Parts: sequence; structure tokens; C-alpha cells
Amino acid sequence: LIDAIGRSMAVIEFTPQGQILNANDNFLRTVQYTREEIIGQHHSMFCHRSEVESPAYKAFWASLNRGEYHSHRFERKNKFGKTLFLEASYNPIFDTNGRLYKVVKFASDITDQVTTLRTAADSAHATSVQNDACARKGSEVVQQTVQIIEAISHDLNQAAQSIDAVNKQSDIIGAIVQTIRSIAEQTNMLALNAAIEAARAGEHGRGFAVVADEVRSLAARTSQATVEIVDVVRKNHDLSLSAVSSMQSSLSRTGLGVELANEAGQVILEIQEGSRHVVDAISQFNSTLQLQ
Repeated sequence: LIDAIGRSMAVIEFTPQGQILNANDNFLRTVQYTREEIIGQHHSMFCHRSEVESPAYKAFWASLNRGEYHSHRFERKNKFGKTLFLEASYNPIFDTNGRLYKVVKFASDITDQVTTLRTAADSAHATSVQNDACARKGSEVVQQTVQIIEAISHDLNQAAQSIDAVNKQSDIIGAIVQTIRSIAEQTNMLALNAAIEAARAGEHGRGFAVVADEVRSLAARTSQATVEIVDVVRKNHDLSLSAVSSMQSSLSRTGLGVELANEAGQVILEIQEGSRHVVDAISQFNSTLQLQ
């Protein structure tokens, strides 16, 4: 059975203290050592210094000496210091008297698979982090947009109030002009009556008639001017109403814009939260690739 396994797997044997007893060709090809270079050496030659000096490494061999079986993904190194990843099992072997006399390791080289997984995980993690950053930036842009739209809405509201105030002043001006027009008409009537009386007075009323004509002419011009002013005021009034209506429509649209921007911001926040979950998940996945 061991021979059959040895044809497809890397096999190496150790003493209970970790000295190398033997290794098959598959193992030698994996670590790129010759048999002569490893026989009698300690298992630690395949491990990085940080692992060899750790309490966990000593505990690992103590566990094997208690007859405990270990099967994990292990991080090792070859002759040239390049990191290897092995899916391996360490199997304590006992003699007929129940005494531990060696440890046999069966291993498969999974370096390419782990490297591919790590590369993909790192890429996915970087992409997720970038997506999270983009979502965060998008959220900031939306918030800025909302603030700008709200500022525009406030300005439009202020402008609408100002135009409404102007409109009210136009109404006041219109009322004043109507009063002036009424006075002009009354003045014109009085001037006409004065002219009639001057005509009756004959030669004595001629000078008064001239004055009455001038007053009537002035009243007529005043009346015409008030008509023109009323027309201008009416046009300004209509324009003000149109401007107020347009601003109210704009206010309505900016309000809708704020609502839509807030909805977009909420969606971006959800995307950001999803990206954060993906980052966490990939980080956990990366942790599972950190081998003993």
C-alpha cells in the first residue's frame, strides 16, 4: 500500500525526534534536494526560520511523539528557499510493542493551486477595496449634490419671495397711478369748465381761457402717461407672475432632485456596505490560505 501511495505522492520518513530517515523520488523532486543532502538532517530544513523558532513548531513535534496524527496544508520551502505548499499528513508509526519508532509524511504539492487562489483572492480583495472606495466617493458626491440642490432651492425660494414683493409693490404703484389718473381726469374736467366760463366772459376771460387750455393739455398728457404706466405695471405684473410660476416649478423639480439624490445615496451606501462585506469575506478566505 505504501509503495502504491509512493508512486503518486511525496513520501518522507522521520525519527520521532525529526531526523530524516528516507524520502522517495517524488519528495526529492518537490524539494529539489538529493537523497544524500537530506538523510540525517532535521525536518526543520524544510521550514522557514520563523516557524522553526515558534512554540507551535515544538508543540507540533511533541504532539507527534504522543502519537497524534496531523493532516493540514503546510507551508514549507525547497532547497533554494522558495516557498512550497503541501497538502500533507504526518502519521506516527508504532512497532509491535506499541513504541513509536518513526513518523511518515505523505504529501501532495499544491503550490500552484494555492498561488493561483491567493492571486485571485488578492485581486478580488483589491477590487473590493477599490469598489468600496468608489462607493464611498460616490456617496460623498451625492451628498455634495444634495447640498448644492438644496442651496439652489433656497436661492430660488428667496428669489420667488423677492419677485412676489416686487409684484405687491407693482400693485401699490398701479393703485397710485389710478389715483393720479383720476385726479388728471378731474383736473381736465375743471379746466374744461373754466374754459367755458372764460368764453362766456368774453374779452375779460381770454387770459384765463389760455391758462385753462394749458391745464387741460397738461391733464391730458398726465392721463396718457398714467395709461402708459399702467400698461408697464401690468406687463411687469404678468412677468412677475410668470417668473414666480417658473420658480415654483423649479422648486418642485429641485425637491424631486433632492429626493432622487438621497435615494441614490442610499443605494450607494448599500453598495458600500456590500463591498465591505465582500472585503471581510475575502480577508477571511485569505486567512484560510495562511498555512501552518
